[in-house]
Amino acid sequence: MQIERGDIRKYIDGADNILLTSHVHPDGDAIGSCLAMYHVLKGMGKEVQVVIDDHVPDIYDILPGFGEIQRYAGQPLEAELVVLLDARPGREGRVCSAVSAPVLNIDHHVSNDGSADYTYVEPEASATAEVLCLLFKAWGIGMTEGIASCLYLGIATDTGFFAFQNNRPETMELCANLMRAGANPARISAAVQKKTFHEVEELARGLGTMELFAEGRAVGIFLDESFKGLELTDDLIDMVRHIDGIAIAVLLKAEEEKSCRVRMRSEVLDVSELARKFGGGGHREAAGATLRDGFAEAKEILKKEVSRYLLDMMS
Repeated sequence: MQIERGDIRKYIDGADNILLTSHVHPDGDAIGSCLAMYHVLKGMGKEVQVVIDDHVPDIYDILPGFGEIQRYAGQPLEAELVVLLDARPGREGRVCSAVSAPVLNIDHHVSNDGSADYTYVEPEASATAEVLCLLFKAWGIGMTEGIASCLYLGIATDTGFFAFQNNRPETMELCANLMRAGANPARISAAVQKKTFHEVEELARGLGTMELFAEGRAVGIFLDESFKGLELTDDLIDMVRHIDGIAIAVLLKAEEEKSCRVRMRSEVLDVSELARKFGGGGHREAAGATLRDGFAEAKEILKKEVSRYLLDMMS
C-alpha cells in the first residue's frame, strides 16, 4: 500500500520493537540509511536491531553504530515492525520473511513495485538517505554528528560523490546542512575509498577479465569463482564505465554455483530498465540484478541481452 510521507511516523509510533534491514550486497546508502534510522529510533526510546542478510563491507565501519549490525543467520526474528530501507521487498534476502510483522518500506528507486505492507517512495531523491533527511526534519529530530555522518555517506556514495545525474541542487543544500551538523566529507571519502595492497592487486587481476562486446559499444568485467572473495566490484565497474565510446558497462560476478551478481552502469541509457529484465532494478545510471545460472551460462545470457538492448535503443 502506498502511503504519504506524513503517514510514516504513525507506523513508527505504533511499534516499540523495530527491525531495520536493507538489500543484499549493501552499499553506502543502504548502510548509512539503516544506521541513521537506528540512531533516531534509539533516541525515541525504541528497541531497535539492524539485520542484513549479507556481509557488510568494513569500509563503512567509520559510521557510528556499525558494530550493531547483525548478519542474518537463518533464525526466526522478532519485531513489531520491519523498516526496509533502500530496497523493494525481495531484495533484502530472507530477513522480512523471518519476521511476523508488517513491513514499512522507505525507498527512492523508481523500480520499487510497492508490494510492502506500507510503501513510501520518493524517486526524485538522489538516495534513501536524502529521503530520511527530509523525514527527520519534519519530525523535528535534532541532527547529531553521528546521524549527519550516516546520512552524508549515504548520499555521497549514491551520487558517485556528486558526479551522477541524480545529484540535484537540493541534494547539495542538504549535504551542506549535514556538514554544519558535523559530517566530515574528507574523512568519509577517505574511509570509503581506502584499499589494502591485496585489494589493489585483486582489482588489477579483475581488470584482466575485461572484454568489449556488442560491436564495441559495451564493456564487461567477468569475475568467475576465483574472484569470490573480491568485494570491490563497484570500484571495478566505475573504472571502465567512462571508456570512450562505451554505452553500457557491466560486471558479472559468480556468487554461488547457480547465482551470479550483475552490476550495470551507463551515462546515456536507462540500465534500470535492463536490470528489470533479470528481476533487478536500481537507478537510470546504475542498476543491478541476480542471475540464477552458472557463470558461463550467465555470461552468455548477459552479453546477449545487453547486445539486444543496445540494438533496440540505439538503432
